[in-house]
Parts: sequence; structure tokens; C-alpha cells
Amino acid sequence: MKKYILLTFILLQTAFVFGQSAQWGPWTSVSCYKGIQYSVMNLGFNKSTNSYWWNVRWKNNYSKAVSFDGEVVIAGENSLHGGFGNIQPGGTQTYTSLPYKSSSINFTVRVTKVCFSDRYGGCSTNLEGYPNYAECDNGTPNYKINPKKTANNSQGGPSTTAGANSPNNQAPSPAPASSQNPVYNNTPVSLPTYTPPVANTNNNQSAVNAQRKVDAINQLGQQAVNLISSIQADAQRRKEEKKIEAQNAAIETQKKAERAINTLKDPKFFETYCDFIVANVEAIGFPYAKISKYKEDEKLKSVTIDFANNVQADIKHYRLADGDMLYTVDFTTRNLVHGNHLANSQLFEFMKQFHFFEYNGYTNYNTSSSTVSGVTYYWYRFSDLFRMDKSQPFTNLYLQGYKTDKYDGASTEIGKYKTSAMDEISTLVNSENAGAKAYTIASKYEDMKDYENAVKYYIINYNNTPEEKRSYWLTEKIADLYYNKERLDKKDSAATWLALTLKYMENDPKNKDDIGKPKGNWFDSKYTTLLYNYGNSVKKTDGKLAIEIYLKAVREGFTGAYTAVGVIYELGTGGIEKDWKQAAAYYEKDADKKGGKAMYYLGQLYEKGGPNLEKDERKSEKWFKMACKTDKQYCK
Repeated sequence: MKKYILLTFILLQTAFVFGQSAQWGPWTSVSCYKGIQYSVMNLGFNKSTNSYWWNVRWKNNYSKAVSFDGEVVIAGENSLHGGFGNIQPGGTQTYTSLPYKSSSINFTVRVTKVCFSDRYGGCSTNLEGYPNYAECDNGTPNYKINPKKTANNSQGGPSTTAGANSPNNQAPSPAPASSQNPVYNNTPVSLPTYTPPVANTNNNQSAVNAQRKVDAINQLGQQAVNLISSIQADAQRRKEEKKIEAQNAAIETQKKAERAINTLKDPKFFETYCDFIVANVEAIGFPYAKISKYKEDEKLKSVTIDFANNVQADIKHYRLADGDMLYTVDFTTRNLVHGNHLANSQLFEFMKQFHFFEYNGYTNYNTSSSTVSGVTYYWYRFSDLFRMDKSQPFTNLYLQGYKTDKYDGASTEIGKYKTSAMDEISTLVNSENAGAKAYTIASKYEDMKDYENAVKYYIINYNNTPEEKRSYWLTEKIADLYYNKERLDKKDSAATWLALTLKYMENDPKNKDDIGKPKGNWFDSKYTTLLYNYGNSVKKTDGKLAIEIYLKAVREGFTGAYTAVGVIYELGTGGIEKDWKQAAAYYEKDADKKGGKAMYYLGQLYEKGGPNLEKDERKSEKWFKMACKTDKQYCK
């Protein structure tokens, strides 16, 4: 039975003034459901949005997971509303701040549709075997399982298994359903009894026989009536069940759309996160100005958002190899007073709790400063690994968006930036000094994912640069555009620029002595990666050169270079004659360094036998076992 409780309180604190620190109110139990507690925070008035901002958080003190619908109502508005779940025992869930028009500090908390189930939306008022919505309690879950129903009793008539909490006795629930099921209220059709004329005869036996016929006909008629009634009841029951199933499916779909944003695939989530940052930075006194930069490729989305007083937010969304997403948010300001205002804001307090994950060297929050051309910049960085559970605080913004007179939402603002960037590119390309601005033009084309024009203007910039000033970082950029399969994927062109890049790195006066020293050495790591890319670019056309390049990539403690050479000898690539004995010799060099892939390839060679190498099942089995022991992905 649907229950809800209205709890109205007066906030015992003065309105929040921006620049001061808002505080969470005390944890307060919902009187009807003792195991649910809530706490609210009044963030006060914000001039930029002309509204008052509030937060709410919930706590589950029950011994079972709970979900429910909750809202905070102020003067009839319920900006903070939605479904909460599944909150685990002892767990909490926070709803991000949203605006109200009223200045009232009186608020009403509504809690409805309390459900104790392993999943959100797992309760029903009428579905058989489902848990029903909870009754009031004293801290222990108080709910019942919907009873099973039987369509017909022993006399063939309608029947129910009913009780005080039967679905037919309950008040209307949020899920649309019939208050009375026609299956259990159907009255059998009554047909007139057939009475044929009786002959005027003294033959008693004839009369008995005639009566038997009458009884048989009446019995057959009654059976037909019962059958028709049963068919009607079954048809009506199936119709009602399908209707209820369709209604519940529609409700479940809506709940899923509202509360299970797919953060891994849905591009709208990035825009929602941008809306969240803009809304909250404006709420603490820095109005939105513009998007000054946007970039997107196969691994990264990045946007720079400018606010008043030279405050910037740089949001980056990295797609990681394992499918997860890493978000980083860098706030920058040139004024320490503004920096302290950010650092002490409720936004930062929320983000410190929200961005709590550490991933591969990224800590959840750190600060720094640097001085460039006499200007000091203050940096505040948040980072976190996002999964599905991180989408919940953004549900309202995801569905409703955030707009003001100057901000039309992230999607529209990014579109404006792209249009402006293309106009700027056109102006630069058609200017008299386009050659001198070639690098700027190329960068903007790359941001717009126009890689053909990007590489064209990077090459113009390279050709316009004096030889003594040329460096590996520009040729590497050109090589990467050609090499990357998600961009131009032209390995022959990439090879030319990779060779130039390696030459410039080998002659770099500052870092060239680091080549060949792999431990903790970023320069050698980059150099080695480019060697592999160079070898991969030429191996199909020049196997001899590829072998020479791969052997330059051999590093102590690292495997892969010898294996790459072994593959060339095994397949006979780039004009190299197949020689499996040579291939095995190179594979063994990496196998000696615990290279699982090399061990697996050795197992395959000896399993089959080939040019200059005899089949050897014993060696094949040995290398397969070692490969599996070293790395489970090579277990056959």
C-alpha cells in the first residue's frame, strides 16, 4: 500500500551568504520509516541564476537495501526530487544542488514508494510474488509479499486468495493497475433452460427416457455456459496481465532512463557534467563567459570554460583501454582571493567527497601554482574514475539540463564554439600571412577532427621553420596523424616522419643521453615507442630495415623487440625469407625475459614445424605450459 509522510521543518539557520561556508543540517529520521534519515543544506541566494540553491542527502539505517521516491518541496517547488536506490545498509546518497525560486527557509520532505528489494523498482502492489511497498515501521522493514491467486474454485466459479493486504484491497499505487480484476468478478452467463414438449402418453418408460434427454441437454448446455465463462475469464485475465506488464515495463524503462545514465557510452553525460560545473561555479559568484576551447578524438573529450574574473574550468574526459572513463577538472584563476573563494566553496567540498578515486598516479584533489610572464596562476585539480554509480547525482541535470540568459547548455555552447572556430580558421586561411600562422591553423583543424588539413598546415609550419630550430615534437605530431588508424592511417607517410622524429630525438642536445636508459625515463620511453611504430610502418615493404629498427628497441627488463623480429622471420615479411629456426631463436630471447607472448609463439612453432624447424610435441607442450603460467591469456 502506497504510503507517504509529509515532514515540514523550519531551517534553524540564517540564509547562506556566498563567501561563507554552508553546513549540512542534522540527520533526521522520517517518522513513518524510522530507518530512513535525511539531511538538507541551504546554499542561499545566487545572483547569476536569480534563485536559491539547496542540497539533500539520504541515509539507510535498515538491515536491507532500500529504494524510494523522495523530494524537497519549498513553496510548491520540488526541484530536488527523484528516485533513490538501491541504497545499501549503512549507505548514503547525495543529490547535487538545484535552484528554487522561493526565498522561504521552510521546507517539506516527502518520502513515498518505499521498497525493500535487491533492485530499484522491484516492488509492486499487484504482481504475484513481488514485495509490496512498505508500511510504517519502527526501524525494521515492514512489508509483505503479494499472495498467489487462483482463477477458479472447485465449483468452477471465480475465487481469490484475499486478505487485508491483498492487491484488490489496496489504495491506488504509483504503478497503473486495475483496482478490480474482471477475472475475479465475472458472473457466468445464464441461458434459459430447455424444456421440450412432453407427449401425452401413459407409457412411463417413454416419459423417463424423455426426461433423461432433457437432463442431458440441460447438462450439456450448462457445461457450454461454464466453458464460455472460463474462456472469457482466461481471455480477460491474459488481457489484464498483458496490460499490467506493459504498464510496468513502461515505468521500468522510465526509471532506467532517469536513474541509470550509461556513463560509459552516452555522449550526453559529458555535456551534463559541463552543465553541473557551470551551474555550481555560477552559484558561487562567477558568471559564465564562453567556451574558449573544445577538442574531441577517439580517446579524449576536452573543453575549456571561461568564467568572470579570469576563472577557467578545464574538463577532460579520457576513454581508458579497459572501457572506464577518467574525468579531470582543472580550475584556474589569476587571483589568490578568487582561488580561496573557490577552494572554500561548497562546490569544492562536494567534489572532494565525490571525486575520491585514485587511478594510475592521479590523486583525487591537488593544488599548485606557477608564474608565466610575470602572471601567477593558481590551479585546483580534481580527478576520478567514473562508473555507473557516479551518474546518480546528475540525474536531474541529465534530464532537464541547465540554461541561463548567457548559457544555453553545454551542447549548444560547444556547437557555437565549433561554428566560431571554423569561421576563425577560414579567416586565418584567407589572410595574407596564413603561412606564418600555419601551426595555429593546423591545431584548430586538428581540434575539429579535420586531419587532412591539419597535417597539411603542420607540414607548412615545418617547412617554414629553419633547420636549426626544427624539433622532434612537431614531426612526431605529423607522424602520429599519419600513423593512427583512427585518424589518417597512412603507414608509408608515417614512416617518413617517424624517421625524422627519431633523428631529431637522437640529436636533441638536452635529452639524447637518456636514450637507452629505460628506468623512469620518459624520453627513452617515447623514443622506444616511436621505434616500434617505425618498424610497424616499414615491415611490410622492408623487412631488413624493420629488423634493424626493432633491435634498436631492445631494452633491459622489457620484452617485445625480439618477438617482433621473430614474427618477421616466421611470416617472411618485407622480402625476408621464412626461417622458423631464426624465428624460434629470437622468440627464446624474449622468453628468457619471461615474455608470455614469445613463449606462446614458440609453442605454436614446435606444434606445427616449418622451414628449418622440426615438429616437436614435447617442446610445444613445454612452451604452452610456460606461457599459460606466465600469463593466463595464453592458456589454451
